[in-house]
Amino acid sequence: MGPITSAGTGWEDLAHSGIREREQGSVKTAVKLLNDALEIAPEQEDRMFILNHLGLAYFHDGDYTSAVDKWNKVLTVSNVQGDPFLNAKAVALRNLSRKELCETEKDYKEAVSKANEAREMAKELKRPDLPWFTHGLFSANYAYMKILKNVDMGVLKKLVGSEKEELKKVWKTAPKLERNVWLGALLMDYAVVYDKVSKPLLKIARFFSRAVKLRRREEQITKLINEIG
Repeated sequence: MGPITSAGTGWEDLAHSGIREREQGSVKTAVKLLNDALEIAPEQEDRMFILNHLGLAYFHDGDYTSAVDKWNKVLTVSNVQGDPFLNAKAVALRNLSRKELCETEKDYKEAVSKANEAREMAKELKRPDLPWFTHGLFSANYAYMKILKNVDMGVLKKLVGSEKEELKKVWKTAPKLERNVWLGALLMDYAVVYDKVSKPLLKIARFFSRAVKLRRREEQITKLINEIG
């Protein structure tokens, strides 16, 4: 979901509150707070940060059109501005790789390409949220493999291994909200590749998400449990 700024005054405080509301399931409140932050953010780089998070709030509210519009705006600006906006570009690409935005086989293939580009950029930039990017690449690959009806567990296990190691490296320094979100994602991915422990593991992940009030992640895990059957 990208780095979360520390709570502060003005736009930073609004953005931080909006992100937290989104992750706890109050997406409409999040949209309002993030739009308010966008109106008063002083710098273009600040606005790109907010647009990425605002797009994610729209996405989780089911408004995919608005979500894609925000992320494409970030890409447009970052492609013009270059290096100062590479962080924003990486996040936008990661978000645009989501399987929910895909309809055709070509869409799924392009999603994998975007997720891979985003992760490579994140590695080059030494972003602390690399586990989030790896989860995105895992999700895009898995969705594309299912469309092709050719799931390569070797590739997925390698990605899960990387995601696990990346999370371990940043666990002590990452903000609590972020690391809890990333842990939920790792457990979901782990359940996909190790099916013998999938349902028990997902139930533990759901309990944990509920305990820390990450409603959005709880809903995602419940959906995956239902898909497993």
